[in-house]
Amino acid sequence: MSFRVSSARWDELTWNLQAMLSAIIADAEATGGRGTSAIPDASVRIAIVESQLDDPTAAELTLQTSNVTGKSLLNAALNHFARGLVAAETGDVARAATEMEAYDAGLRSNRLWPQT
Repeated sequence: MSFRVSSARWDELTWNLQAMLSAIIADAEATGGRGTSAIPDASVRIAIVESQLDDPTAAELTLQTSNVTGKSLLNAALNHFARGLVAAETGDVARAATEMEAYDAGLRSNRLWPQT
C-alpha cells in the first residue's frame, strides 16, 4: 500500500509556503478556480497562505476579489479565518479578534469543530 500526498499538502506539512501557494494557484487555474482541495474555493486557501507569507495586501486583494459567501459553510468560516490573519498581520487586533470569533462560531455551528 502506498501513501500519496499532494504537492500542496506536502508543501504545507514542510512549511514551504511559496511552493504551496504556487501549487494552490496551479490547481485553481486547472479547475476554474475551485481547486481539488476539501476547501470549496481556492481563493480562501490562497489568501491564507499569502497572509502566512506576511503579504496582507495580497491576501486582502484576494479576499476582496473572490466571492466565497454562500458557496459553503466551511468557506464562510475559513473566509473569517483568512480575514482574521490579515487583520492580525496589519495590527488590527479588534478586527482580528472579531473575525476569529466568527470563524470559531462558524465551525461550531456547522459541526466542523468539536463542541465543548
